[in-house]
Amino acid sequence: MLKKSTRSGAIVVAGLAVLLFSCVPGCGEAQPQLTPAKGKVTLRGKPLNKVKVRFVPQDQTIKGNFVATGITDDDGSFVLKLSGGEESQCPVGLCKVTIEEGPLPPEARKKLEFENDGSIMDAHMASLKNRPIPGSLKRLTTTPLSFEVSAGQEVYDIDLE
Repeated sequence: MLKKSTRSGAIVVAGLAVLLFSCVPGCGEAQPQLTPAKGKVTLRGKPLNKVKVRFVPQDQTIKGNFVATGITDDDGSFVLKLSGGEESQCPVGLCKVTIEEGPLPPEARKKLEFENDGSIMDAHMASLKNRPIPGSLKRLTTTPLSFEVSAGQEVYDIDLE
């Protein structure tokens, strides 16, 4: 009788373990459809270079980091990628868009390690063309920009006034 009880307990424990591990993170979470996405940012008709463009999905059922980010080059062009991703990807669906100053170039970051006097940042900002970026675009709560990203469309140009 004791063996039967132990065996029944083991079966119950095994069943609970299967149930528990079948609902680890990811259980019930929507994985968005992804599509390549790129574009160009202009401000007053001129390219906005060296800025960070973020497409933030608004579907509340999507869990995890599916924010697509790109840095514009000298002609304002960007390619969106997910964090750690190598290929162009952006979640399909409504995305709010933020635009903010991009990262410091490597040479400026290196100088900042040794000289933290603010002149490095001032020189970097002075080298950027077509500024300032409108303040409302920098925050998710205030940006008026959004796109309905679809699998059949790859280009999302942003023309700012």
